[in-house]
Amino acid sequence: MAQAVGGQAEHKDVLVGVLDDVQDGLNGKSKRISVGEIVASLNDRGFGALCAVIGALAAMPVIGALPGVSIGSAIIVLLIAGQHVIGRRSVWIPKFVANFSIERATFEKGLESVRPYAKWLDGAIRPRLLWFVGGDTERRLIAAAIGVLALVMLPLALIPWGVLPPALAIPAFGIAITGRDGLFALIGYAFVAATAYMLYAFSGVIASLLQGL
Repeated sequence: MAQAVGGQAEHKDVLVGVLDDVQDGLNGKSKRISVGEIVASLNDRGFGALCAVIGALAAMPVIGALPGVSIGSAIIVLLIAGQHVIGRRSVWIPKFVANFSIERATFEKGLESVRPYAKWLDGAIRPRLLWFVGGDTERRLIAAAIGVLALVMLPLALIPWGVLPPALAIPAFGIAITGRDGLFALIGYAFVAATAYMLYAFSGVIASLLQGL
């Protein structure tokens, strides 16, 4: 499936606006919500909004702790970031990924739990430090960083809460792009450093777990 990833949202109500778009686009009676529906609900909010929402799913305890969500989120973000790096203006998601679903009640509970934080963050988001987010090169660099983060989420998923640093970095980068806020890009890069440290610190444990699979 393909979804347009066009214009950026204004910095006012950036995150709350994204949450509203998701909820408005997912009005229905089905008991489960698919990844394809989530992507479609964002319409043309853009690459940053997609990464912010999907990355946040892996970071929220109510959703991220569900079996397979961390790995599924990583695969989706990796696909999205890779296509952005090569300059693709629409996102293609394989059918088997688009059909992956979670319970509607769990998803809606997760959205409502993050809304107060979204409102608080919206008050802090504003265009600044644009040399980190303003140009095409900078955005592709962020997309490449997001892709690497998504890739390392796969082995870190073997460690309890191991995906938390990259799962926080990805929404930070998404906010940076969507709100044109370079400060959040710096926060994202700080989480990249934390992710690298965690991968190094637990490399032996991860190797042992992989050998046991």
